[in-house]
Amino acid sequence: MQHAISFLQHVAIAMPSPVRAADRLATLYQQNQQPEQASIYRLKVQQRLTDIFNKPISSKQKDSLNRYGYNLMNEERNQEALIILKRITKAKPDSISAYDSIAEAYELVKN
Repeated sequence: MQHAISFLQHVAIAMPSPVRAADRLATLYQQNQQPEQASIYRLKVQQRLTDIFNKPISSKQKDSLNRYGYNLMNEERNQEALIILKRITKAKPDSISAYDSIAEAYELVKN
């Protein structure tokens, strides 16, 4: 697990915008009984998402965030996924794929 944490720390530093790397680090720290570090990276995720959604998002960002939403759903973090996907539809109201993804998230939350 330490190798995974070390690798993801380097990714998060080298590429500060990927939300998924910071989120994964938070999860690994939580699993490794390091709640303080997990909290630090959860806060970084929230800050990065706020920074991203405070500006117009590109199609590439929309796709990346959509994949992140699906990753959250795969981890059964459906409420978090729903929040991300709602923000995508708000930022890109003309995106059919965003609405398709949010529909899937609502189905998971419902069940």
